[in-house]
Amino acid sequence: MRGPRKSAFGGFKPIGGVRPKAQPKPDHPPVPRKIAFEKMLCEAIKGGVAVELRYHKPDGYADAQFRTFGPAAVYHSEQDKVCVSGEEIANPNDWHAGRSPRNFEIGRIVELRLTTQAYQPPATIDYTQAKYRNGIICRR
Repeated sequence: MRGPRKSAFGGFKPIGGVRPKAQPKPDHPPVPRKIAFEKMLCEAIKGGVAVELRYHKPDGYADAQFRTFGPAAVYHSEQDKVCVSGEEIANPNDWHAGRSPRNFEIGRIVELRLTTQAYQPPATIDYTQAKYRNGIICRR
């Protein structure tokens, strides 16, 4: 019986040339819920306004400055997290960032405040996406 062969790039190839599938990155466990922030985000969605938030990323770093975010829905994710989806309008913490769709775990939000800046989610948001299948708490 032959063992694995060494590839031209120095790694080992299994017999038959089939590589094992890449393993998915491990997800971070949910953090405790912040009900007050969930209510504020639902208030912003209902009132059609953007919010400013500072976010604590799973890698341990928190935003130094507030980012502006337009919330569209607060929902239960497939990983048992309570999240908010919407559009990041501005992020001074990352000068590369432009307007883009984003999802945040609400429990990782460090600070949150409502603005008076009007915001309406795009009409193209599909609330039947798989990420919403565990339930939407509030949406526009």
